[in-house]
Amino acid sequence: MGISSHISPELYNLLIEEIPEKDEAKLDTLYKTNFGDITTAQLMSPSYLARYYGVSPEDIAYVTTSLSHVGYSSDILVIPLVDNAGKMEVVRVTRTPSDNYTGQTNYIELYPQGSDNYLIKYNLSSSYSP
Repeated sequence: MGISSHISPELYNLLIEEIPEKDEAKLDTLYKTNFGDITTAQLMSPSYLARYYGVSPEDIAYVTTSLSHVGYSSDILVIPLVDNAGKMEVVRVTRTPSDNYTGQTNYIELYPQGSDNYLIKYNLSSSYSP
């Protein structure tokens, strides 16, 4: 799969590696193994990522833009945002439906756009009447 997607074997192995969710020591060891002394701040810089993985800045922009269009999964949205200074931030939005959610709506989705801007997508239930 990795070769047909033009992904190096090293990057493919990193992408499919199992991540221990609740073991802080194992997470630290795994991070050190994969990234050495590289800080998380460096990895959040699109230009640094492009240099690190040997891809163009356009490829990094394409990936982050593509990920920005991924929807909610199990009421959770994880989305990368790049600010005007070129710094990337990963934002997690957890949707918490109220008691009337399913009776009034088909869905409501909030998408951070950067800064204090948001996009909201919604579809009201046909049985809803305000």
